[in-house]
Amino acid sequence: MGPVGVPTGALARIGYISADFGDHPTTDLALATILRQHEHMQVFCYVLNESDGSELWTRLRTALGDRFRTMSSQATDGEWADLIREDGIQTLIHLNGHTAGA
Repeated sequence: MGPVGVPTGALARIGYISADFGDHPTTDLALATILRQHEHMQVFCYVLNESDGSELWTRLRTALGDRFRTMSSQATDGEWADLIREDGIQTLIHLNGHTAGA
């Protein structure tokens, strides 16, 4: 399966994927950027963690509505890939870094 084309004049589609959406420095640092981009492009968040009930989680979910994508923790990588492809994401940014031994 190849990438999904974007019609001329359509807003760009950018996705952020993370297991740290919620009360975590990743969300805190990314929130302003994500919400600022929301006005100029279609922003999607792919959430790999359960809700922690935090204000940051609620703000993102409210701002993005159905583009704040959550899926069962039992979802496979293939299921996530299918969802991201179906959403027509052009750029996907993984917000989790490798911090083992940091």
